[in-house]
Amino acid sequence: MPACRLIGFALGAWLALACAGFAPARAEGVVVAKFSDRSGKRLGARARAALVDALTERGLQLVPFDSYQKAARKRHLKPKRMFGPPAVRKVAQALRLDGVVLGSVSRARGRYAIQLRLLGPRGQLLWSETYRERRPAVDARKMGHAAEQIVAQLGPQAVASAPGAEPPEDVAEPPETVADPAVAESSGAPPLEEAPSPGKTSSRPPLEPASSAGERDWAADEREPAPRAERAPAADTRAEPAPAAGRPLTPVHDALITVGPSMHLRSGLAPTHTASLFPGLRIDGQLLLATFLDKGFARGLGVYLDLDFSLGLEYGYRTASERWPAQQVQGHGGLLYRLDFDVATHPTLLLRLGFGGTSCSIDTDVAQVVSARYLAPELGLGASIFVWEPYLRLGARFNFLVPVIAGDEISGTGWGWSLGAGLDAALFDFLHLGLGYEVSQMLLDEDSMGQVSDTYQGFFLRLGYAFR
Repeated sequence: MPACRLIGFALGAWLALACAGFAPARAEGVVVAKFSDRSGKRLGARARAALVDALTERGLQLVPFDSYQKAARKRHLKPKRMFGPPAVRKVAQALRLDGVVLGSVSRARGRYAIQLRLLGPRGQLLWSETYRERRPAVDARKMGHAAEQIVAQLGPQAVASAPGAEPPEDVAEPPETVADPAVAESSGAPPLEEAPSPGKTSSRPPLEPASSAGERDWAADEREPAPRAERAPAADTRAEPAPAAGRPLTPVHDALITVGPSMHLRSGLAPTHTASLFPGLRIDGQLLLATFLDKGFARGLGVYLDLDFSLGLEYGYRTASERWPAQQVQGHGGLLYRLDFDVATHPTLLLRLGFGGTSCSIDTDVAQVVSARYLAPELGLGASIFVWEPYLRLGARFNFLVPVIAGDEISGTGWGWSLGAGLDAALFDFLHLGLGYEVSQMLLDEDSMGQVSDTYQGFFLRLGYAFR
């Protein structure tokens, strides 16, 4: 009997240890991902930092986001699906997480929207809310309110997991929710930088804009006091319905009007007509339907117009010492279409279909000196990228001119081309400053001179108003 009792005690102890080993471990923290930022003002990083501070003040244990990424990669989860319910469930089980906080910042119709979501350990949506700002600034009271909502949804056990922290009073129990298919689809975003762990940073593609499901009616809250009035946001925190989705800032403005000086050189015809470097006045403008539309294929369609007038121009030909006054005008206009791509430097393509012309009229009766005018349809392709988002932009374009129709004192037809490049800066969200160069050449069979070419070069500086 003693031997049987000894064996029984051993088996009982072994079963107790085994059950303890298989018992579910208590969750130990929350992951906060870097907010995706489509505001053009780096508002996402500031909003995330304010939320992290608010969560820390309330005793919430935060887990570094690089731990989440490493655990996801170890389980062969694709970056674009790293925040889907199955992925969150696997990583949360491995890291013993209470939840995952996702966020995005977007700009539409002159306002900034900060969208926050809290996913539970099974990937279910526990809470979602959108906060609106008129200026690119973060209201700490709103982030404090968001932190309270997150703590309330997670329950006292999330705060109790922090070393030395005491459970908050009158915290609501987390509601039982099921995964929202729409949210699950939208949460399949690429991984982001780590959550606020001191001294650690990580560079990852941003989240997709968060769903506005569950957005709170701030106006109703102002009419009826919240249960915890001392924690409620200030009266100026009224939210509007969030936009369907934020759209990235592009290096090509939705609307632009500029004016500035230009300098020109010309060399062409036979005998070659030349002039020293002469000044001009340049006016540029473009307007896209994206100025008025937030989505749809048509929003990339627009119009453009460029004009350049010479000032104080004198012309002659190469073997003559005398110079004669002249007037030169160049202009282009037509339709354009913008194609933008939401990747690192936001490369943008511009398709142009229009009509352009150059007129150079020289005031003299000398037979060798002739005035020229060229008209031509133009088909162009341009490309622009951010050199330093959202401030510095680099662009280039090429136009094919065919057929070129000559007029004034010359006649004939031919073809031509033009090439342009520029470096632009956007300041204070509306001021545009640009520096550029253009060259165009016409090649034609002139009735009296035979095969000739006429080349125009221009350097310009422009200043004006830009919208988005």
